[in-house]
Amino acid sequence: MYDTRTEPAPTATTAAEQIRILNHITQDTSPTWEFPKHSYYVIGSLAHMARMLGQAIEQSIRPAEGTHARGRLTIDHDGDPEAAMVRLKNAAGAAITAAATLATALDEMHAATSSMGARLDDDQDPAEPTACAKCRHPFNPDDLSYAGAGRHASTPFCRSCVDRCMSTEIADHFCAVDRWNAGER
Repeated sequence: MYDTRTEPAPTATTAAEQIRILNHITQDTSPTWEFPKHSYYVIGSLAHMARMLGQAIEQSIRPAEGTHARGRLTIDHDGDPEAAMVRLKNAAGAAITAAATLATALDEMHAATSSMGARLDDDQDPAEPTACAKCRHPFNPDDLSYAGAGRHASTPFCRSCVDRCMSTEIADHFCAVDRWNAGER
């Protein structure tokens, strides 16, 4: 079993899988993916990742470089180890340059979204939401059960979403309810 805290290959696989998941969950709008601030946070994280890619790329070729330096590098079909290393280093240099270009572009996107906001719809009263900001189900003022469809206190969430949030056992859980409680409104 691999340890993703100490072994590079499964760690890189996990990072790639997380980007695949991000690609899926950002395809459609949702209560946690519809406003400019949502773009701002994701773009900021992508920019941070891109700024680290150059180092990751540079360090990813070290095992091949070490094997070559010890004279132990072999290439399929009796290929030339020297030529293979030149090819690898040239490609790594191009990838590092591309990562820096990507980071610069993402930083510019991040800066562009930093001043963006969203105007309320003309018929929307900011003090009285009519549907849950997380699940989008309409509030039912008659349902005051613990995990019902009624509005939870003065929050923009239904009692059911607040109950699910507060009762989760997932250690790194951080949903729209948590962000609202943290002051991200």
